Parts: sequence; structure tokens; C-alpha cells
Amino acid sequence: MKIHRSFCSRFHLFGIFSVCFLLSTSGSGLFAQPVLPYAYPRQMGASELKESMLRLRVLGSALFIAAHPDDENTRLIAWLAGERKVNTTYLSITRGDGGQNLIGSEIEEMLGVLRTQELLMARGVDRGEQMFTRANDFGYSKHPDETMQIWDRQEVLADVVWAIRRTRPDVVINRFDHRSPGTTHGHHTASAMLSLEAYRLAADPTAFPEQLKFVDTWQVSRIFFNTSWWFYGSREAFDAADKSNLISVDAGAYNTARGLSYTEIAARSRSMHRCQGFGSTGSRGSDTEYLEWLDGLPMPLTETLISGSQDPFAGIDLSWKRIPGGEKVDAQLAKVEGAFDQSNPSKSVPGLLKAWQLMESLQSDPRVAKKRLETADLIRQCMGFWVEGVATSALVTPGDSLRVNLEIINRSGVESVLTQVLIVDTDGNQIAELADLPVTLVANESKKEGMTMLVPTTERLSTAYWLQQPATTGMYNVPEQKLRGLPQSPAPLQLQILLQIGGISFPLSTPIIFKENDPVRGEVYQPLELVPPAVVNVDRPVYLFNSSEPRAMKFTVKANRDGVRGTLVTHWPEGWQGTAGPSFDLKKKGEEQTVEWLVTPPKDSETTTLIVELEVDGRRYPYAMRTVAYDHIPAQTILTPASVRLSRLDLTVHSRNIGYIMGAGDDIPAALNEIGCQVTLLEDADLRPDGLAERLAHFDAVIAGIRAYNTRDRLAFAQDGINQYIENGGTYLVQYNTNRGLVTEQLGPFPFTLSRDRVTEENAPVEILDPAHPVLTSPNPIGQQDFDGWKQERGLYFAGKWDPALQTVLASHDKGESNLDGGLLVAPYGKGWYAFTGYSFFRELPNGVPGAFRLFANIISLGK
Repeated sequence: MKIHRSFCSRFHLFGIFSVCFLLSTSGSGLFAQPVLPYAYPRQMGASELKESMLRLRVLGSALFIAAHPDDENTRLIAWLAGERKVNTTYLSITRGDGGQNLIGSEIEEMLGVLRTQELLMARGVDRGEQMFTRANDFGYSKHPDETMQIWDRQEVLADVVWAIRRTRPDVVINRFDHRSPGTTHGHHTASAMLSLEAYRLAADPTAFPEQLKFVDTWQVSRIFFNTSWWFYGSREAFDAADKSNLISVDAGAYNTARGLSYTEIAARSRSMHRCQGFGSTGSRGSDTEYLEWLDGLPMPLTETLISGSQDPFAGIDLSWKRIPGGEKVDAQLAKVEGAFDQSNPSKSVPGLLKAWQLMESLQSDPRVAKKRLETADLIRQCMGFWVEGVATSALVTPGDSLRVNLEIINRSGVESVLTQVLIVDTDGNQIAELADLPVTLVANESKKEGMTMLVPTTERLSTAYWLQQPATTGMYNVPEQKLRGLPQSPAPLQLQILLQIGGISFPLSTPIIFKENDPVRGEVYQPLELVPPAVVNVDRPVYLFNSSEPRAMKFTVKANRDGVRGTLVTHWPEGWQGTAGPSFDLKKKGEEQTVEWLVTPPKDSETTTLIVELEVDGRRYPYAMRTVAYDHIPAQTILTPASVRLSRLDLTVHSRNIGYIMGAGDDIPAALNEIGCQVTLLEDADLRPDGLAERLAHFDAVIAGIRAYNTRDRLAFAQDGINQYIENGGTYLVQYNTNRGLVTEQLGPFPFTLSRDRVTEENAPVEILDPAHPVLTSPNPIGQQDFDGWKQERGLYFAGKWDPALQTVLASHDKGESNLDGGLLVAPYGKGWYAFTGYSFFRELPNGVPGAFRLFANIISLGK
């Protein structure tokens, strides 16, 4: 089950990232700057402005803790942030790197990048905030003891303590039950166990004292378990259970400012988890959430109801009175709130400015520092103030010239003078300053200026900060304490401005971004990224050598600036040989050049990893560049080591002409091309029922990709034609699907059911049940050595029950469990063959695992 860290476990992305926190110089204020996705800038209407004023008067917070993206209860987060108006943070222990992807081929680290952005977009909907620990989602775990062993338990615990000390929650809410080891995903139970322990340690100055250079200890008032019918086994069991120890909140309450119930808001938030297939339909009306008190301040279960709900914060002062000197701030905010004019919100600016000033002497408390930033944003919103710095390119190289176009406009009658405009880097160093200031901003007249600068060569390259250092199976490595917990890397360049409003110097900052107009989507925003002068991408993740003859490998070098020339260099692994590194010469930014490298493998079977570097102007750049881009998230540019798997193996495959029904997305077609197959991706039109068997007849084998029967509606009507294709002599292989959401129960010519059974240990023993079966003998003899070196897991969602005609040939099991033999089922049907497999070939083939290739080649060669 240990995830294969395909790059960061093998290579150090040195010097990529450093961090800067803006608008505050006090240690406790370092974390007050909200980190948001680069989505369309949000401007609030009058009703939301009024709600934000009410929110300013609540000095409380909640921390919701679970294991993965999509584990969070978006109903409860929306209710806490909207109804109770407390700062609500979701701490996801992992980034979901070990899961599956319903919308594309990203897995492992790139899936973690995608799911991080989906969580940020979800928080943009439900008004929560987002944090993570450094734990790797290494795949399914059956027990928290195993989870804690693979994670570095003490380091993950430190991160949970850090999250508590940073966010200072009044209540902590666990999504999972700490008392249920072995009954659910080990990550789930582990998240609750760590949360309960961190709740007790966060106030202890002897626990993780190194954190106290940046934060203070914190005593959480209460900790809850967010229980539901699911933990009782059924709705009926939960309805009958004694709930006298639970409090309830109505997550279906209606938010008049937004015109939505919290369940409707939650559905929109949940629907951001697209790669998990969690699109949700909103509901209206009461929807009860239950909280079980676990520890802390006793919970008065008879507390007066708040808008139809019991209050998890009962007896906790959430007002400014909890801060010495806070009464003056609260009185000022109350005055502003009472005088708010929805037809002219800018009338509130003088009063908000006064409150903002009153907070200055109190902002050593991070809760106040955060409220001061929220007040600053509310001042901007009430003025209809827009400030934006747009780079003319999404990618820029240190040392290159960069132009940033500014737009600044005050859409109110509040007099304001623009006194300073700076562009600074992540360390706060000034890079450029706008001349000819100060200038008075005329109401509703846009000021547009351009700033051209040289990006210093000392600037560090951009990438996801948690991928910067080598990782272990269980943990990402983030040496800098201040980075830990952040959902994403801060922007490399920031626009900072100073306004004079009523004699007060008022700062605002915003990331420098890139945007363009898409003919379909309109205005599209994405981050500005600092990248090397050139990157090199391999045309495939693995190269297979079926003999000791030399073979050409292809690389594509892409320029990120004009005028880049150099050579490819590498250190060849022992036994492998290559010709001199090819050279490249690229004249224009964005230009690509394909180069070839002749490689000679060793005589014996071996799998290794080759790291490639570009040598440019005496410096070496070991980077490939990948983009994670979908319509629902900002595009993410990720630098990874330029690496390729090399595998020398003895392999024969008899089926060469392959039809592939892509499901949720995988890289198996590219892997099959690597072993000499010709792969055709079958579209819905190819799968129409009429004449289907005849259209498939020219394929030696047809393969259904992972979760094809969950995602391809056309398969609900195609099975009769596919069965006829098999009967006529074809070979059909179905890979894993989940039993929830199948488009049809008929996955082949023989009935069988899918289970949730899986073998999570990648080195779990595999028993060969029928050594003489053709799938294990031809064209490649399969033995125990072919199950060495597998990655992350053996398999998932094995068959549970099956027709006697389906033959079992392999069995495997995790430690301490009984054998599971539903991972590979095969049977002849008419003149052809049918096979189902839950073994995780979608992970193994792209990683060049020799035995997995040999077994897969045998499956698709059945009958040939």
C-alpha cells in the first residue's frame, strides 16, 4: 500500500521556494494572510457586506479535522462559517494523493495537486479555510496502527498541534470516531486519534516547543465527534439510538444574505470535488447534524436553541470582550453595523477605518490580526475598490523582463490618494516601483499603468512547496516550519499599494497573476509562475527494452524564454550506456525541439530510473514541467525532476491490435504502445449497439479501462455486442470498477459481483492457484518473481461472487487476513476469452514493473 513516490523520493528540487508573509511583522500575525485560489476576484454585494460586518464582531473559530479531501462535512462547515460566523478551517491530514481520479490521468503527487485546488475552490464556496499536514496519502490502510507506522506519527501529530496553535479554535470537530480502529479506513480513525491527542497537547509548552518561536500555546475549549447514521450502520439504527449525549444543529437553515440554505451551499462546495465524482444536488429544509461531546468545557445539553440549533459554543465568549482592550473595537464595529447603508456601503468606510486602527495595538493576538485583514478587505469592498496586477505571460524566467499591467479604480465617493505602488518578491524585497505618485483617484475612473522590470536571477523557482524536498512513503518533507499547513505556495510576486484615506495610510496587497480571455469561458485567471529557462519532458514515463539492442529515447526540450541553447546530460546507471548528450537550440519562448538519445540496456533484467538535466549557460536544470489544468480550478504548473523509468525485461505479447475503452483515465494505453501494441481509443460512437461485434472484430483484444463501467454510459447498451465479439474469437479484459454507480450490472458474458475487497500491501504474498493455466504460461511463464517490485498495492475492488465458469488463478492477502481470489477471473467464451482483474495494473505499468507487464501481456494474449 505504500505509494510509489515517482519523483520526490528520489530527487531534491533544490532552491525552488521560499516564503514571505505580508501586511504583518509580528510573529503571531504571520499566518493571518488568507491563502485563496487564483479564481475570479470576488466582489460582495450589499447584503454580503452587511453579513461580513456581523462576522467581524465574532472573535471565535472552529477547526474541522478529517483524513482526506472529500472527507469534510461541507454542511457543517457552511453552517459554522455562515450561521455562527466563526472562522472555520478544514484540516485535511492528507492531500488525497493515493486516491483515484475520475476526470483525468493524474495520480499520486499530481492528483494531490488537483485535489488541493478542488478543496480551495470548495472553501471559496462555503467560506471556510483550508490547511493540510505533511502526511502522504499512501493508499488504503486497514488499521490506524498501520497508518501511524507508515506516517511519521510524531510529525503528523506535530502538524495537528501546529494547526490548533495557528488557528486557535474554540472547538475542534472530528469527522471520524477515534474509538473504532479496524472498522473503517485506517487514515480515518488515525485522523481522529491524532486530533484528540493534539487537543490535549496544544496547550502544553513542553510539546513541540520549536513551534513556539512562531505561535503560542492554545487551549481548545471543547472537542466533538461529528457523528451520523453512517457510524451506526443504518439510518434505522441511528433513529433508534439514544441521542441524549448529542447536540444537534440545523444545517438546513437559510442564509438570507446569500439566498441559499447551508445545505444548498454545501452541495455547491461538495461539487467542487470533481475528480472524486462527488457532484451534489442541493436540498432545502431542516437537515440535522449531530455532535458528540468528547472532552473540554462541559456541554449544557439544555442550552437555549440558536436558530433551531443547539450551540456548540455555549458558555464560550466569542465577542471582542475576550481580548483585553477589545471592548472599544466591538463598540466601534457595532456603531458601523448599525449605520450601514445598503444603498451606499462606502459610508461605512470612515468607521471601519477607525476600527482597523483600534485593532493595531491588539494584533499580537493572531485572531485580531486576522480580523484586521478582514476589516481591510471589507473597507476595500465597501469602496468598490479594484486593484489588479496582470503579467503578460503566465510563465517567466528569473533574469527575464516582465511587464505587469495595473488596473486600480475607486468606485465610490471616498476620497483616496494613491501614494505608493510596489512589486515585491516572496521575501519582501522590492523589485519595481511605480513612478509619478502620489495621485488622487477620481471616483469610478480607472487608472491603468504598465510596469516593466527585470526579475532578479536570485528569485526562486515556483512549484508546490511540499514537493520541493525528497519524501518518504508516509511523509512529505517541509523543513520550513512557517510553510507547514499552508494549502499552496504563496505567490512569487506581490503587488503592494498604499492609499491615503482620510489622512490614514492604508495598505493593500494582491498576488501578481496572469489572465486571458477564453472565447468560451471568458476571463480566466491563473497563477504567475517562475520557471527555469528550459525544461525537458520525456515522451513516455517508461522505456522498455525487450533485448540488449540499443534503442533511441525521445525527449522534448521546451524554451521558457528566448534564445536558449545547451545539451542534455545525465549519469547513467550501472550497466546502462548512452551516446553523448544531444544538444538543442531554441530561438523563441515556447519553441520546442525533440532530441534523441541512443541507449544500450544491460543483458539481464533490470529496472532503474534515469534523471536527465539540461545544461544552459553553465548551469544545470533537472526539471520537467507538468500542468494540471481543468475548467473548475486555476491551472497549476508543477516542476518535477526530469526522469524516466528504464526497464530491461523479457516479454512476448501476441495481441498487438488493441481497442481501449477509456474510463476514469489511466496511462495504460501509452504503456501498451511501449510494448509494441497499436492502441485505438474507442469513442461512444464506436460502441453503439448496432454492428458492434463487427466493428470490434479486427481487434486482437479489447480492454475496458479503470472504472469504465462507472463512467461510460454507452456500456449499458454495448455488452451484448461485446459478448458477441468475444464469442466470435475476441479477447475482452475488464479492469477494476466500483460497485457503486455502475452503468450496468452486466460486466461480461458471466455474472459476478464486485466487492470492496482489496489487498493494500504491495509486497503481499501471491499464491499461484493454477500454474498450468494459459494466462500464467503463455506467452510468458509467470512465477513468484513477477510479483516483485509492485507499487502501492496489489489490487482493489476484487470480485466478491462469481459464476463457476469464471476461473480463479491467483490469490493474495494482507497480513493477518485470509486469501482473496477474486482479483483475476478468466474464462473461455465461445471462440474467445473473457477476463476481469482488480489487480492494479494502472499503477504498475506506468511505473515499468516488469512482472506486471508480463502478466498483463498474457491476459490480453489469451487465445492468440
